Amino acid sequence: LMGVPPIGWIVLALLWFGLGDGAPVFTVVIATFPLIFTNALAGMCTQDPHLQTMCRVFGLRPHQRVFDLILPHLAAYIFPGAMIALASAWKVTMMAELFSASGGIGDQLAATRNALDTAGTFALICMMTIILLIFEYGILAPIRKKVERWR
Repeated sequence: LMGVPPIGWIVLALLWFGLGDGAPVFTVVIATFPLIFTNALAGMCTQDPHLQTMCRVFGLRPHQRVFDLILPHLAAYIFPGAMIALASAWKVTMMAELFSASGGIGDQLAATRNALDTAGTFALICMMTIILLIFEYGILAPIRKKVERWR
């Protein structure tokens, strides 16, 4: 799924869901899920099996293993994947809205393109970048810092 370009998913989504909100939502899910999944899988594969043995020897309950060993280890892999997926989702959403005319910033970007409004296009691009930075550093970074206290 990661090898299919987002534009291919957008075209399929437009054929399947038509113009509207369905195409951007489907495209974002199908384009970002593999990023997070492969990072989580890499995290599971790199966990030291001796730590699981140590947990059993010391009698940790299954929920303690999950919350004290597995999830903290996975967080180190999932958060970078989530950051990449967020940036990818943002770009894919803009492209899908641009083609599907479903409203939103992508639709406004299409309108500025049609009007040959360079200043409006740059303003929208700046606004998209600022929103992404606010989300990443205002919401995701504090969550990551809290979850990855052990680092």
